[in-house]
Amino acid sequence: MELLRTVLRLEITFFIVALAAIVFFRLLTGEIDMRGLLFEKKFGSGGPAIGTYSPARLQLMMLTLAGAVYYFSLVVENLHAGQYELPVLPEKWLIILGGSHSLYLAGKTYSLFGGSSRQSDDQQSNDK
Repeated sequence: MELLRTVLRLEITFFIVALAAIVFFRLLTGEIDMRGLLFEKKFGSGGPAIGTYSPARLQLMMLTLAGAVYYFSLVVENLHAGQYELPVLPEKWLIILGGSHSLYLAGKTYSLFGGSSRQSDDQQSNDK
């Protein structure tokens, strides 16, 4: 039984490392396009284009990355303590991440259904 655990642990570790290496390699080679990650997307007659800088996207990305790093530190802490199970994420982090994502989605919904940027686009098209 111990041999099976060791083999499974090695397979899972190899899989995660290989997956991370593939993603990192594709980021370096440009196969995964990161341009415009922190910018609003605009859709026009020419197709999607990069718009203006979005602080909401930066906030969403930073909190998500902070949550991921915190959870990873909990996993490492459990491993050092000899506990081989995934830790429970504290409720405060779930509230923080849920609130962050809710604010982002609320902003996107507002801009989609009559937000200030949509109204200014409508005014510009009426002026022409």
